[in-house]
Amino acid sequence: MIFYKILIFILFINIKLYSQLYVSDSDWDLHLNLKDVNHIVKYENSIYCFSSIGLYSLDLSDNSISRNLNALDLDDLSVRATAQDSNYFFLGTASGTVEFITGNKKKILNLSEDNSIININSISLFKNNLFISTSSGVFNVSLDGLFIKEVYRYFENDSEVKNIRKTIVNDSAIYALSDDKVYHFNFENRNPLDYNLWEEIYFQDDHPVGIFEFNNLIYYYSTTNIYNLEKKIFFSSIDRQIKKVKEYSGKIYVLTTDQLNNDHLGFVEDGKIIGYSIPAEINQITDFLVFNNELWISSLGDGLFNLDKMMSFSPNNSVASTFHNLVNYENTIFGLSDSNIISEREGNLEWRNKKVNSFSEMTSATIYDDKLYISSKKDGIINYTDNKLINDLTPNSLLEKINENDIYISDLKSMNNKLWILNYGVENPLLSFDGDSEWMRYNINYLSNSFPKSFEFINENIWIISESPNIGILIYNMVSKDTDILSVNNGRLNSNSVNDIKMDLDGNIWIASDKGLIYYPESDLINSEYIIPNDGTNFLFRGIKINTVEVDYANNIWLGSNNGVFVFNNKKDKILYHFNQDSSPILSDSVLSIKSNQIGVMYVLTNLGLQSINTSITRPEINTDNINFYPNPLKLLEHDRLYFAGLPSPTKVRVTSIGGDLIYETKSSGGGFSWNLLSETGSKIQPGIFLIFITQDDGEEYLIGKILVL
Repeated sequence: MIFYKILIFILFINIKLYSQLYVSDSDWDLHLNLKDVNHIVKYENSIYCFSSIGLYSLDLSDNSISRNLNALDLDDLSVRATAQDSNYFFLGTASGTVEFITGNKKKILNLSEDNSIININSISLFKNNLFISTSSGVFNVSLDGLFIKEVYRYFENDSEVKNIRKTIVNDSAIYALSDDKVYHFNFENRNPLDYNLWEEIYFQDDHPVGIFEFNNLIYYYSTTNIYNLEKKIFFSSIDRQIKKVKEYSGKIYVLTTDQLNNDHLGFVEDGKIIGYSIPAEINQITDFLVFNNELWISSLGDGLFNLDKMMSFSPNNSVASTFHNLVNYENTIFGLSDSNIISEREGNLEWRNKKVNSFSEMTSATIYDDKLYISSKKDGIINYTDNKLINDLTPNSLLEKINENDIYISDLKSMNNKLWILNYGVENPLLSFDGDSEWMRYNINYLSNSFPKSFEFINENIWIISESPNIGILIYNMVSKDTDILSVNNGRLNSNSVNDIKMDLDGNIWIASDKGLIYYPESDLINSEYIIPNDGTNFLFRGIKINTVEVDYANNIWLGSNNGVFVFNNKKDKILYHFNQDSSPILSDSVLSIKSNQIGVMYVLTNLGLQSINTSITRPEINTDNINFYPNPLKLLEHDRLYFAGLPSPTKVRVTSIGGDLIYETKSSGGGFSWNLLSETGSKIQPGIFLIFITQDDGEEYLIGKILVL
């Protein structure tokens, strides 16, 4: 054991020699869903396309595309509304700020008060005033000095603040559209702060959802009708629902959808719609604009499209869904979403977005037998490479439904030439599958009906995180079949709400929970108590909800929490970095997942989107001098295990006969592990000479030695 620790220490020192962590703001990159465009607007000589978080611009002079901060230098990328005049470009954000851009200058006005977020719905201009429609009424902002002049919050009584979706102002009146009503204020009354002076405009049994100006007159529209100022029906849609109406160049353009959810777009002429031909692959149209007699549309999944030129304009190397979790396998990052799209990125290559038909609410992904497998909360598992769905109806399948309709797979991983599966919510949830027909169910004590949400392979143990209130972690030994439990109840956890587990390069097991961070020295798990990291004076991370743990190649511990990202060095008992919104470009302090690849990129998923940090910590080249396996020779009458030490992380270990036949194969998380001398068939090896190979994640294989078995 002393020898093992020395080897690990040497490996760590070798890494540190050329792997020192330094991160600046310029090392942060954004990976946001720019395919789902909600709003488009032309400003100067560009079209700006805004998603829920993030944007890109199309330069109309050369068709070049710039994204996010390169398109507009914004403090908040969650743009919800825009307007412009001859001086300013106005952008209202989800955080309740309005950014005023003119040339290279920028000003910001914050509408939110007392830490309450005000949602901005639209922005209108009248003379030298902005009328900003929000979740807290209408803000009247003077452009002379950029200050709030008045706020109109009450329209019927003085107790209910109205969410105003759109406001239009002319010389005589203010028209304000709420969620279900239209209010009118006549300037003759002089005081719009008095709610008694506002009048509701009635539309009998109909409810306007939009308001616009056409030929200096006010028009309203519901899902079926367009009304003029006198509330007379100007246009009626019989078999389609109206989604959006705009005026361009003296024409009223109407976006509708039919009963099959197909979108249609055209302009009104003599009470009829003169429609445009929309490609079949484009649906879920969100916005449109017209200039130079060309019609541009935006949609969910397809970005920006010119209907006259029949050309698409959207960024390459962009994710196409909003993630709720990340998975890493070797050098590939997978982004998981609730949609039917999974995004993957290998190294620094472009993102690839894969549609999985009739498959959604993804939970995990892995590569097994060179094939991509994806799991779901309701659809089971799909072998994406072969386009094969695996569910309870698959021949020989042991998968079970959690209810009448859904097969909930909470996690899956590839290990020991098997696909391992957690079938959430069933009596015996741990399964394995060989990719063909052989299934195995594992009847594990205490695991039945414990609702396991994820698991990790650490040497010969499976660490299973449970959602049971009485079980935090269940440890199953694949060799001895023994079961161990870590719980608050037995004093071995700080919280039963465990979120993540990771082993570092020294063999310590780090456990993230709702109440902080602890670790176990893996070498003496059974007999030891958990350790709370400290800096010599204070226990660290107590009371902080830690959602995710990752370890880089310099053995730094990366923690994603509800307070941002912490980078902790256990050797130095020191927090190296704390990335939050006050200290870094991070989108949000709510961090859901952190995953790394082999070239020093840490992917940070927040509740607002995905970012990456280009660190200086890359995977070291394998130094076979630090790798040891013992005893050698191995005497079967005296030894029941072969021990490995000094392995880099992660590493595939393969034992073959002298003729090349596979005897044993496993994937090590790094450091050391032991092999029980059982072959792939489950029988004990026989005397002979065996070859030992290790394989890096890039596929390069090394012969590290021979073992003599007597």
